[in-house]
Amino acid sequence: MKLLLFSLLLTSVPPSDTLHTQRVRYLPSVFNTQPGTLILTDESVQFVARKKPERYNFTLSYANIHHIRRVWTLIFPNRTVIYTRQGERYHIYTYRRKQLFRIIAAKINRRK
Repeated sequence: MKLLLFSLLLTSVPPSDTLHTQRVRYLPSVFNTQPGTLILTDESVQFVARKKPERYNFTLSYANIHHIRRVWTLIFPNRTVIYTRQGERYHIYTYRRKQLFRIIAAKINRRK
C-alpha cells in the first residue's frame, strides 16, 4: 500500500517538467532524517518523503529561494542547505550534489 501511495505521489509531476530526480535525505530536525526523492522541475524544488508524506513533503518555488550552500561533514561534501527568503533552512543530504546544486543555482540566478 505504501509503495502504491509513493508511486502515485511521484506520478503527480509530469515527466516533461522534471529536470532532475534524485534520492536524498531531508533533515527536518537534529536527530531526524527522512528518506525521500527530490524533484527539480522548471518552476520548483519538490521533496516527496517515503514515510509520513503528509508531514514532511515540501515544495519551494525558485523565486522563494534566497540562496543555497554546500556543507561538508569532516572531509565529505554531503549536504546542501537551501535558504528561503523567509529565513527557513532545508538541509538535504546527498552524495551526488553537483548536478543538484548546478540546476538550482542556475534557476535562482535567472530569477534575479
